[in-house]
Amino acid sequence: MTNSEYEHNLAYCPSCGTEVYLYTERCPECGDYISPTLRRKRRRLWIPIVALIVLVAFLLLILRL
Repeated sequence: MTNSEYEHNLAYCPSCGTEVYLYTERCPECGDYISPTLRRKRRRLWIPIVALIVLVAFLLLILRL
C-alpha cells in the first residue's frame, strides 16, 4: 500500500481525534463507536484559525504603537 492509498483509508475519531482506519467500528484509543456517517476525514481547522487570530493581534499591536 502506497502512502497515498494509506492516507485515503484514514478517518478521525469524532470523540478524541485519533486517526483510525476508515472502516473501524470502535476507536482503539477512547473506545467510542464510530458512526458510518462520521467516518470522513476531518481537517484540523483550528490551526489556520489560531494563526489568523495571532496575525490580527500582531497587526493591532503594531498599529497602536
